[in-house]
Amino acid sequence: MNAFNPILMETDFKITSLLSGAIGFLQDIGGYVVILAGIILLIVGVVQIAKGLAGGGKGQTNWVMSIGCLVAGAALMFGGWGLVSSLSKAGGDALQEMNDAGSNGTDKWKSGERKGVDDWSPSE
Repeated sequence: MNAFNPILMETDFKITSLLSGAIGFLQDIGGYVVILAGIILLIVGVVQIAKGLAGGGKGQTNWVMSIGCLVAGAALMFGGWGLVSSLSKAGGDALQEMNDAGSNGTDKWKSGERKGVDDWSPSE
């Protein structure tokens, strides 16, 4: 028995288990990045609102942007990776539906099922 036996022992190594572990790790790191972005947005919103209230009306404060930063920051901070994942899935589904609706019409044009288009003549 030598020092390399634990490394060289036959194990049930599968590339899928390695990749699924890497995907889980990246999702965890991505979740932390999303939470950090939410915290930063929340801080920016609070600072902007504090500047607007403490300025006595002398400076310009975009109240919609400040409240938007608060809302988006809180959503990202508490929603994390799940929120971003569900929003991206909803966007992908919407794009797929638009693609399917658009391709149905073009498939009919390609297959020669253009009803009423070839039948029209200017003399009618």
